[in-house]
Order: sequence, then C-alpha cells, then structure tokens
Amino acid sequence: MNPKYSHHDEVDERLQFLKYLASTATDFSISKADLGAIYALVYQNPLIPSDPEEFLTWCKSSCEQSTTYSQILDLNEVGQFFTEKMTSGELEVKTLLVVGFDFL
Repeated sequence: MNPKYSHHDEVDERLQFLKYLASTATDFSISKADLGAIYALVYQNPLIPSDPEEFLTWCKSSCEQSTTYSQILDLNEVGQFFTEKMTSGELEVKTLLVVGFDFL
C-alpha cells in the first residue's frame, strides 16, 4: 500500500481544517471538550512519534491566531486543560515536549 499522503500530512491537514473552520464560522469554536478529544486521539495515542509535537504546535499556533470573532483557542483554557492533565497524573512534566511549556 502506497498512500498518497503521509500520516503527518493527513494529521496536519485535519488540524488545519479545524483551525480554518473555527476562524471563519461565527457559530463554531473549538471547546475544551473538543480539545480533549483531539488530545486523546493525537497526543495520548500517537500513531507516529511526531503526533504529540504536531498537536502541541497546532495548539500554540491556534492560540496565537485570532479572528474578527475570537481566538481560535484561548490560551488560558489550553493552559488550564494541560494543568488539569498534569494534576490528574495523565501528563507528566518530564515527558512534556518543549512547546508544551508555553501553556503552563
């Protein structure tokens, strides 16, 4: 089997689509629950080693990008999300990638 696009390209395209949708739709935003679902799929259960970094990089760029309506992701919400993951023991500081420290 020779896929047309690499796994990395597939994940990146889907994350960019969510960012685009949130930046253009007035009635759609990426909620903390949505972030949790994406985290579970891409960060907790990566198919390739670069998936967690891809997720964190997407989170960071989504926090930095705003629209006429709002930010794509709210930095405080994302920080709270990662703090909750660490408090519950789901995420350890020693395993967090460098880009993830931007949320703490």
